Amino acid sequence: MSGKQTVITILGVAAIAGCSWSFNAWLDQQSFNKKSEVDAKLSEQETARYQMIKDLASEVVSLEKSKEATLYSGRDKF
Repeated sequence: MSGKQTVITILGVAAIAGCSWSFNAWLDQQSFNKKSEVDAKLSEQETARYQMIKDLASEVVSLEKSKEATLYSGRDKF
């Protein structure tokens, strides 16, 4: 193998290794970005879900208070 062939072989192997490394780094970055987007969407959905639960709980509390007020006002009449 001549010196020119050795240089071409080394550069070829380096190019293949560099492309492989850079493609894996790009895939990792894309995976991280996608995971961040999914986490953000889940966070928005969880926030909406907690808000609905909070609204339902406040409605239940207000219904219980109105029911108690009705019961106490009925006792005063006797």
